[in-house]
Amino acid sequence: MGISAIETLIDSYGKGGIGILQVEGDSDDGYLILAAEAATPEALAFISTHGRGRGAIGLSIEQLEAVANGTSARAAPDFLLEGEAAFEAGSDNQSDFAGEAGALRALADGAPQAGQADLSARFTMVRVSPMGVMTCPTPVEAAIDLSRIAGGKPAAVVRKLRLEAGPGKPGASLDAFATAHGLPRARIGDVIAHRRRAAPLRPVEAAWGVRMPTQHGEFRAYAFEDPLTHRTHVAFIMGEIAACGPVLARLHSECLTGDVMGSMRCDCGEQLAQAMEAIAQAGQGVVLYLRQEGRGIGLSNKLRAYALQDGGLDTVDANTRLGFPIDLRDFGMAAQMLRHLEVGEIRLLTNNAQKVASLEEAGIRVAERVPLLVSASPENEPYLNTKRTKLGHLLLATSN
Repeated sequence: MGISAIETLIDSYGKGGIGILQVEGDSDDGYLILAAEAATPEALAFISTHGRGRGAIGLSIEQLEAVANGTSARAAPDFLLEGEAAFEAGSDNQSDFAGEAGALRALADGAPQAGQADLSARFTMVRVSPMGVMTCPTPVEAAIDLSRIAGGKPAAVVRKLRLEAGPGKPGASLDAFATAHGLPRARIGDVIAHRRRAAPLRPVEAAWGVRMPTQHGEFRAYAFEDPLTHRTHVAFIMGEIAACGPVLARLHSECLTGDVMGSMRCDCGEQLAQAMEAIAQAGQGVVLYLRQEGRGIGLSNKLRAYALQDGGLDTVDANTRLGFPIDLRDFGMAAQMLRHLEVGEIRLLTNNAQKVASLEEAGIRVAERVPLLVSASPENEPYLNTKRTKLGHLLLATSN
């Protein structure tokens, strides 16, 4: 799925249709979405029949202030963290769909809920991040972003899709369900990519070519601002790299716990240090430091995932339990930065084959993948094993 899938979903969703948001990493993990302003008894009956558990009513902070009358609202990750228990707690009785539809439309219009049908039996109010899916990539944020992109109001109904078990049934897979019911679908990553295409990174001229001495040698720092998230991504360059053949390069996603605090739960800090030393030995190269903590889910959500890992989940299952795709990093940003720096071909310092594929797809030629040797320890060995077995990382690890 790509541009056509997301554009089809935006068009249908903007006209009041039900859509499906698919979570990366699991082709049959999806959510039914509907703009609250388009709620009808028929649409809610369909979502009741084919959804499971409690639904979310995603609202912007402004909408909540206007309509909630002091009603508390959950953050999307906290709502999704309730997992299967929450999904099974929902009521599927054939309640007053007409009354609920009217209450949802009133919510979208910013009308107070006094006098409207009670939505609390089957829905939880969920507040969305002001920057939407770019900083909190959940299905709820994505549904609100789609409403805004389609020119609608920032209020949406989101409910986990229930697929019928058994071979040959129309809903046995997400593909079959979407085809049988004529519903458009796209991935959360497609929503992010759609927003990214409309707002490329901007070089920060006042922070361009700043001298940056390090323990590995002297680099120069070049800042790029993301207009969607207001985060600053930085290229650290040693030597001359513009238009001079394959450049040694590292795409490094921010890891506060590993890069700064020296956490032993991961290998991020070690990989960054090795990459900088390799560039110093070569006398030429670039480190792109990308502000996409926790494989794109953000620092607070990464810490939520750590708590789940302490309870027995691995790094992949913890992310999906929180309602996030396995990996939401955007390496198209790195391609933008490299092109601006006049670099079209690189030797990529990485153990992640997906980075190679993503850069090639974005128009940057990867002449060689240069592996990084990381140290396995009792603390990070389960993490490294998961990266190898579930994420396809080509790890060459040594034991401490």
